Amino acid sequence: MSQPTFSWIRALEEGTLTEMQMETLQAAIDNGDADTPLEAAVLLDYQATHRVAEEPGPYAF
Repeated sequence: MSQPTFSWIRALEEGTLTEMQMETLQAAIDNGDADTPLEAAVLLDYQATHRVAEEPGPYAF
């Protein structure tokens, strides 16, 4: 069975974010990228799955 992918949204809703992760959400708010912790979590989940990077290598999934 595979391990589920980390989700900022799920962790925020479950209350399992660490202090450092909560600070990351707050930084997104402070920078004006989001208005609420939930918006910051949505943004971070989106960024994690839509990164612009090089072409996949031979081990891409």
